[in-house]
Amino acid sequence: MLWHVRTPRAALLLAGCALLALGFFYWSSLSPWDARDASPVSLRRLLLAAVSAAESGGAQVRLVRLSNALDQKSKGKTQEGANDPLTAGDLRSHRAIYYGLRRAFPGVAIISEEHDAAGDSEAPDMAQSASLRGVTLDDVAVPRSRVAVWIDPLDATQEYTENLLDYVTTMVCVAVDGSPVIG
Repeated sequence: MLWHVRTPRAALLLAGCALLALGFFYWSSLSPWDARDASPVSLRRLLLAAVSAAESGGAQVRLVRLSNALDQKSKGKTQEGANDPLTAGDLRSHRAIYYGLRRAFPGVAIISEEHDAAGDSEAPDMAQSASLRGVTLDDVAVPRSRVAVWIDPLDATQEYTENLLDYVTTMVCVAVDGSPVIG
């Protein structure tokens, strides 16, 4: 089937759409995510880093709570209509966990409940967790494209604002192909 385009405007529109489609496929196939797919991730190293990052985030949560400088704001309302608070503890823990893991595992997808514009310069260097020293762990290598890390830098923020600290935690979950394997 041969198409004949009679107007220059239609030809330009058709050419523009074709270029956009080609550009989309070109850039999506050469995205940084694809370049990282080839290198494997050690799940043992990721576990050690996740525990260390969660501990670093927890230390930030404690520091903010002890200083009583919560700087509480609202992210809006929950589905139930309750206030959804955001504190300096949430953000400092987010930075410690998110940017610490991102620095240690570039290219691994990291999804956090919180977001902010601070850079990884605020993330502390992660040392091996004392709670895992001497523990022997098997290792599995997985392509980066199959790995995602989910973090909740401060779970139970409402309770945190009310100083009900028994309910407060930091959480890190590693998923491979969408299924949780570490957390």
